[in-house]
Formats: sequence, structure tokens, C-alpha cells
Amino acid sequence: MILWDILFSERFKPEDPAFDIRAMIEGYSQPEQMRKIKLKSITTMGSPILFLNIMLEVSSDKLKEFADSYQNEPLRWINIIHSSDLVAYPLRSSLNLNSSDNLFLRDEYISTDANLAEKTARAVNQVDAAMVLGGTDAHIGYWQCQQTGHLVTGNLLGSDTPTIQKVIARLNKVPGITNDAMQLSRRIFMDDMLAELKFKDGSGILRFCVNPLKIHHVYIFDSKNDCEFTGYVGWIHAEGLKQEIEQIKQNFC
Repeated sequence: MILWDILFSERFKPEDPAFDIRAMIEGYSQPEQMRKIKLKSITTMGSPILFLNIMLEVSSDKLKEFADSYQNEPLRWINIIHSSDLVAYPLRSSLNLNSSDNLFLRDEYISTDANLAEKTARAVNQVDAAMVLGGTDAHIGYWQCQQTGHLVTGNLLGSDTPTIQKVIARLNKVPGITNDAMQLSRRIFMDDMLAELKFKDGSGILRFCVNPLKIHHVYIFDSKNDCEFTGYVGWIHAEGLKQEIEQIKQNFC
């Protein structure tokens, strides 16, 4: 939140140190010799940006303009959200980003139990109570989760897992999914195409189809158009697969 304020807020007085910090960051109009820092990545955890931005009055166009100054490669940004953190909120769809913007922003979810009370509530299928009981600890406990460390390290080093692998891993967790490794169900010419999604990092595409028997299939192709995953669900699990496809669209495409 502090970085967001320093970079984009217009409420500072001319003598505010925020302008000195801006002068050291590439992406602003100060003379080249004043630029000392080139941002490679941004990581936010439990971010309330969308709520506080009402006060700061920063438009998404300012963010896009800043990211466009990094033409050699997109500016990486991961927004980490704990499933029980009531303050955190997904950012990508709310900032109206699209594939042509020079910013690779994705929302990453972690779902570890924030405390014993949350764990107990989830064990008896009290999901709403679990979120309330874990809300405070979830917001302050990101660094206690090993997954957070992996995400931050990968973002800093630019060694993140390709989106195609992440999407396949998520699809394998969809209830009722059958991984058709031999691709016996692959009859795309008979299917109705429901969605074709291109991954923002260029690692592949997803095709979501339904066949004449109303069986929903999902296909993942790599950048060479080789099929890397084929899966399908039965009728009772179709809605769950549709919801997961929508999440993939918002986070990775």
C-alpha cells in the first residue's frame, strides 16, 4: 500500500519525500541520470488497495502508463490472498487489465488454516464460521505459510512456474475431473467450443468444450499446439468445472 501511494497518489505537496523516491525509480519523466532503480516485480499480500484507492483516487490508467515504460519485459506483480483474509481482494479483474497491457498481474490464493479455531470449524464443514475465526490471523500470518515464500522468491527471481503447469495442476483438483491421458475423448470437431483462452505468459491455450452428450471437456495446448492435458467431468460436476474455468480466465488470461 505504501508503494502504491508513493508511485501514484497525487495528494502529496511538492516538497514531500515521495517525489525524491519517484525520481529514483525508472518509469517517470525525470532525467535519465536520476533513475537508479528499475522495478522487476511487485508482490502484495493481504492487499486492501481496492478499498483504500477510493481515498487515493488512483486510476488503473496510471498503473498501465507506468508499466508501459518497461518495454523490455512486462512488469511482474503477484497479489497473494489468504482464503480467510477478509481484507484481501483479487486485483486483476478490478483493475481492468487485458492481454495488451505491459503488466503481468495475477492473483494467487493460499488456503492454509490460519489458526486452530479455523481448522476445527472447517473440519465440521462450517465454512463461514471458519473464515470469521481465521480472519485476523490470516491477514497477519502470510509469512507463516511456506507457499508464500515460494511465490515471493519466484516473483523476485523471475523463475516462476509457467502458467500452463499451474492451470493443469488446478484442473486436476476439480471435483469429478477425469484426466484422459490417452485422449480417447478428444473429438474436438464434434464439440461445441464454449471458450478459448490464451495464457498471458504465452505458455499455451485452454479450450473448453461440450460434446453432443453434454459432457464438458477441457483441453490444454502448449505454445507449439501440442496437447498437454485432456480432461472431462460428468453432468453433476459440470458447474464446478465452469467455475474453475472462470477463475483461470480471470487470473491467467
